[in-house]
Amino acid sequence: MLILTPAQGAEAKVADCKLNQNESFLKNAKDMFKANCMACHGMTGKGDGPAAAALPEGKKPRNFHVDKFRQGASLAELNHTIAKGVPESAMVAWKENLSDSDICKLANYVRSIVLENNTHYQKAAKSKK
Repeated sequence: MLILTPAQGAEAKVADCKLNQNESFLKNAKDMFKANCMACHGMTGKGDGPAAAALPEGKKPRNFHVDKFRQGASLAELNHTIAKGVPESAMVAWKENLSDSDICKLANYVRSIVLENNTHYQKAAKSKK
Protein backbone atom coordinates (compact mmCIF):
# COMPACT_ATOMS: atom_id res chain seq x y z
CA MET A 1 0.00 0.00 0.00
CA LEU A 2 1.38 3.41 -1.02
CA ILE A 3 0.80 6.26 1.39
CA LEU A 4 1.57 9.75 0.12
CA THR A 5 2.75 12.37 2.53
CA PRO A 6 1.51 15.92 1.82
CA ALA A 7 4.83 16.80 0.16
CA GLN A 8 4.69 13.75 -2.10
CA GLY A 9 1.07 14.46 -3.00
CA ALA A 10 1.96 18.05 -3.82
CA GLU A 11 4.87 16.89 -5.98
CA ALA A 12 2.62 14.52 -7.94
CA LYS A 13 0.04 17.25 -8.44
CA VAL A 14 2.62 19.76 -9.63
CA ALA A 15 3.89 17.28 -12.23
CA ASP A 16 0.40 17.06 -13.76
CA CYS A 17 0.72 20.38 -15.59
CA LYS A 18 0.18 19.87 -19.31
CA LEU A 19 1.81 21.87 -22.09
CA ASN A 20 -0.69 24.26 -23.63
CA GLN A 21 0.44 26.87 -26.14
CA ASN A 22 -3.06 27.75 -27.35
CA GLU A 23 -3.29 31.48 -28.07
CA SER A 24 -6.35 32.17 -25.90
CA PHE A 25 -4.94 30.07 -23.06
CA LEU A 26 -1.67 32.04 -23.15
CA LYS A 27 -3.58 35.36 -23.34
CA ASN A 28 -5.36 34.44 -20.12
CA ALA A 29 -2.06 33.31 -18.62
CA LYS A 30 -0.43 36.60 -19.62
CA ASP A 31 -3.17 38.51 -17.80
CA MET A 32 -2.51 36.37 -14.71
CA PHE A 33 1.22 37.05 -15.07
CA LYS A 34 0.54 40.80 -15.14
CA ALA A 35 -1.60 40.55 -12.01
CA ASN A 36 0.69 38.27 -9.99
CA CYS A 37 4.24 38.32 -11.36
CA MET A 38 4.84 41.61 -13.13
CA ALA A 39 5.73 43.55 -9.97
CA CYS A 40 8.97 41.58 -9.70
CA HIS A 41 9.58 40.01 -13.13
CA GLY A 42 8.47 43.01 -15.20
CA MET A 43 6.01 43.23 -18.06
CA THR A 44 8.09 41.07 -20.42
CA GLY A 45 9.84 38.81 -17.88
CA LYS A 46 13.18 40.63 -17.76
CA GLY A 47 13.25 40.84 -13.96
CA ASP A 48 12.80 44.61 -14.10
CA GLY A 49 9.47 45.09 -12.36
CA PRO A 50 8.95 47.99 -9.95
CA ALA A 51 9.41 45.78 -6.87
CA ALA A 52 12.70 44.37 -8.18
CA ALA A 53 14.58 47.60 -7.48
CA ALA A 54 13.98 47.21 -3.74
CA LEU A 55 15.44 43.70 -3.60
CA PRO A 56 19.10 43.19 -2.64
CA GLU A 57 21.64 41.71 -5.07
CA GLY A 58 21.39 37.94 -5.11
CA LYS A 59 17.64 38.17 -4.51
CA LYS A 60 16.70 39.89 -7.77
CA PRO A 61 14.01 38.21 -9.88
CA ARG A 62 14.96 35.90 -12.71
CA ASN A 63 15.29 37.47 -16.16
CA PHE A 64 13.53 34.90 -18.33
CA HIS A 65 15.31 36.20 -21.44
CA VAL A 66 18.90 35.46 -20.41
CA ASP A 67 19.22 33.82 -16.99
CA LYS A 68 19.49 30.12 -16.30
CA PHE A 69 16.90 28.78 -13.89
CA ARG A 70 18.13 27.35 -10.57
CA GLN A 71 15.36 24.76 -10.46
CA GLY A 72 15.15 24.12 -14.21
CA ALA A 73 13.04 25.48 -17.06
CA SER A 74 10.98 22.47 -18.13
CA LEU A 75 7.24 22.91 -17.74
CA ALA A 76 7.16 20.62 -14.70
CA GLU A 77 10.12 22.45 -13.12
CA LEU A 78 8.58 25.88 -13.72
CA ASN A 79 5.28 24.65 -12.34
CA HIS A 80 7.06 23.38 -9.24
CA THR A 81 8.99 26.65 -8.82
CA ILE A 82 5.84 28.76 -9.02
CA ALA A 83 3.96 26.47 -6.64
CA LYS A 84 6.72 26.02 -4.06
CA GLY A 85 8.92 29.11 -4.51
CA VAL A 86 12.71 29.17 -4.42
CA PRO A 87 14.47 28.83 -1.07
CA GLU A 88 16.76 31.71 -0.11
CA SER A 89 15.33 33.97 -2.79
CA ALA A 90 12.52 36.48 -3.18
CA MET A 91 10.49 33.95 -5.20
CA VAL A 92 7.57 33.08 -2.96
CA ALA A 93 5.42 29.95 -3.10
CA TRP A 94 2.10 30.67 -4.83
CA LYS A 95 0.48 27.36 -3.88
CA GLU A 96 -1.57 28.95 -1.09
CA ASN A 97 -2.80 31.85 -3.25
CA LEU A 98 -3.40 30.32 -6.68
CA SER A 99 -5.13 27.17 -7.86
CA ASP A 100 -3.14 24.35 -9.44
CA SER A 101 -4.75 25.29 -12.76
CA ASP A 102 -3.64 28.92 -12.46
CA ILE A 103 -0.11 27.89 -11.51
CA CYS A 104 -0.01 25.65 -14.57
CA LYS A 105 -1.16 28.55 -16.76
CA LEU A 106 1.64 30.72 -15.40
CA ALA A 107 4.19 27.93 -15.95
CA ASN A 108 3.06 27.62 -19.57
CA TYR A 109 3.30 31.38 -20.06
CA VAL A 110 6.78 31.63 -18.52
CA ARG A 111 7.86 28.66 -20.64
CA SER A 112 6.63 30.50 -23.76
CA ILE A 113 8.74 33.56 -22.81
CA VAL A 114 11.78 31.38 -22.17
CA LEU A 115 11.53 29.47 -25.45
CA GLU A 116 10.91 32.65 -27.42
CA ASN A 117 13.78 34.66 -25.93
CA ASN A 118 16.37 32.66 -23.97
CA THR A 119 19.02 31.27 -26.32
CA HIS A 120 20.34 28.82 -23.72
CA TYR A 121 16.99 27.04 -23.51
CA GLN A 122 16.23 27.46 -27.22
CA LYS A 123 19.39 25.47 -28.02
CA ALA A 124 18.50 22.81 -25.45
CA ALA A 125 14.95 22.47 -26.84
CA LYS A 126 16.26 22.14 -30.41
CA SER A 127 18.79 19.47 -29.42
CA LYS A 128 15.97 17.34 -27.96
CA LYS A 129 14.08 17.27 -31.28
